[in-house]
Amino acid sequence: MKCPYCDRKMREGQLHAVGSGPALVWKDGEETLRLNTDPDMVARTLGDRIAAYRCDHCKKIIVNYE
Repeated sequence: MKCPYCDRKMREGQLHAVGSGPALVWKDGEETLRLNTDPDMVARTLGDRIAAYRCDHCKKIIVNYE
């Protein structure tokens, strides 16, 4: 995906919710478990996550919530 701000290539990855606080962590690559795949078990064991794209140049993250 190209960044809509600078037109450079974005990295594919995921945002992960960590612990009980409001912390988010970026992880490169794609995993099969995503936000709402199995909300009860996934959230308990691995935390919520959602696919996203990250631009290292602009420092922007794009999330598709379809």
